[in-house]
Amino acid sequence: MSQSIDLSPYMTAIDSGNVSFHLSAWLGGWTNQDDSAEVSVDFLNYAYQSVGHRTTLGPVLAADRGFTTSFIFRQTSGMIPINTRYMIVTITLTSYAGGDNDGYIDNISVELGRT
Repeated sequence: MSQSIDLSPYMTAIDSGNVSFHLSAWLGGWTNQDDSAEVSVDFLNYAYQSVGHRTTLGPVLAADRGFTTSFIFRQTSGMIPINTRYMIVTITLTSYAGGDNDGYIDNISVELGRT
């Protein structure tokens, strides 16, 4: 599942290299299963071509959670690449065991700021 966010109203600030981003989410899963969730952000130009590297949070596997059903907070920050016009936020859920996908994700946040 993904969402495209139009950043063209901020192109002057972005192209001056002064806009940062902060990505955060709670990632988790069920007991001893490695089913997992990831959230990633891609930066694209006006033609939907990549202008930077993908930034990803996760996965959080069973060992990371102490083999319990729980969430772990993950976060990262960086600069939005010059010429970015769109930001694509993508959630990926991966099932490794059982018949259901028990990768969990909550409270996804992407915040922009001026540096």
